Amino acid sequence: MRFRIAKSAFESPRDHQIMSDPMKPSPGLLCKLGSIAVHAEELSSPEHAHVFDKLALDTLLKDPEVKEWMAQMAKLAMLPVKR
Repeated sequence: MRFRIAKSAFESPRDHQIMSDPMKPSPGLLCKLGSIAVHAEELSSPEHAHVFDKLALDTLLKDPEVKEWMAQMAKLAMLPVKR
């Protein structure tokens, strides 16, 4: 049996499959979305804001799986429209 080595701590083998239902995200994607929420909250906090929060957000928002999920959710009108 061969295993593929994940490139990041958030990757799982399922992350590279085509997303069939954006309403049922993979555990890896749930970790990424949770990380986005935590870093956004910290970035907006005067006491906890750190330059690494912005870097983490930029990196996570460029993640192919996150981008694909956002595109599919936008098609379902489940995300706010960007201004």
